[in-house]
Amino acid sequence: MNETNTETLLATAVTIPSRSLHTLFAALGAAALASSLLAPAGLRAQVASPSAVYLPTSHPITVFVVGPGGELYDNYYNGSKWVWQSQGVPHSATNVATPSAVYDPDGSPLTVFVVGENGVLYDKYWNGSAWQWESQGHPRGTTVFGSSAVYLPATFPVYDFVGGVNGQLYDLYWDGSAWAWEGQGAPPGSTLECVGGAVYDWDSANPLYVFVVGANGHLFVKYLNGATSEWTWRDQGTPPGTTAMNVPTSVYQSLTENLSAFVAGANGHLFENYWNGSAWAWDDLGAPSGVSVASAPAAVYDASSNNSLMVFVVGSNGHLFVAFSNGTTWTWRDQGIPSGETGLSAAGGLSALYDPTSTNSILAFAVGSSTGNLYVNYWNGSAWVWRNQSQP
Repeated sequence: MNETNTETLLATAVTIPSRSLHTLFAALGAAALASSLLAPAGLRAQVASPSAVYLPTSHPITVFVVGPGGELYDNYYNGSKWVWQSQGVPHSATNVATPSAVYDPDGSPLTVFVVGENGVLYDKYWNGSAWQWESQGHPRGTTVFGSSAVYLPATFPVYDFVGGVNGQLYDLYWDGSAWAWEGQGAPPGSTLECVGGAVYDWDSANPLYVFVVGANGHLFVKYLNGATSEWTWRDQGTPPGTTAMNVPTSVYQSLTENLSAFVAGANGHLFENYWNGSAWAWDDLGAPSGVSVASAPAAVYDASSNNSLMVFVVGSNGHLFVAFSNGTTWTWRDQGIPSGETGLSAAGGLSALYDPTSTNSILAFAVGSSTGNLYVNYWNGSAWVWRNQSQP
């Protein structure tokens, strides 16, 4: 797996609650957009776009971020303390954006995909003894934005889904001997606006799903038919009374064998689109009292908990909120803000994970709007606690 140099224009993505994202990226370029997010006027430069992954080996929790200078960093727990590590940038790029990390027990155990300012998709992977960069180029005729990586324990174990500036969906997958690009086309009757929410469902005949938002405000899903190996688009429609916006997230629930996607609505509510066993249905989860949902959601599932399904968002007041379900009822909880912060950055991104080996089993990573630091809000077995991870 060697790095291939490819020159092209760049379009890249961050979590921004707006329409026509790929047009914005193409117009501004990565450097200008990254600068506006990573160094807000009058504020300290900040990290952005956390992507956390659970790795059941030496360092069980690793979260990747884009640093203030546009380099890739990871913050990992080494068993006794948290450590920052610089991953730099690919030799043919000067900054990166939108990391998406995935654990693959069958190959290189840890891989993170990013988009560089030179217009190509990169990955950096741990080969068992060292980190290595490789360039994946880009689909023919377009540049890409966003990234959603997923592990599929089958013939092609790792997929990374990206959006094309041409409004189409693409995936990059490992075919057993080399990486290959695959065009997925545009959502029916629309173009691609936000890509995210790739998920593996091991109990389904259709094992792989990716949820996206179209320019028409609909939620779409493209899924892989396990029997025919063919891909199919499905229009999930719009959330009741509004349209979908921002990057969706998705989660598979092993106990109920249900699949759920979560997306913010233009009306400031959080919505769930789920498979109830016979059909897809919408559920309006509302919003925290007195505020609206300002960020893309981050969902996590803990089968051992009475409140097994949790969805984190940043509210319009800068607080972190979690909506949790006990299987029948959804409840909102205000997680507040870290000490010394004025609020959390809705554009800075969220990432949540479940660590089955720790009493700190649920962790949500967010970015402070005043300090620019990375924070983690975690359940320590009896209470929710904030921890300042600082920044590189």
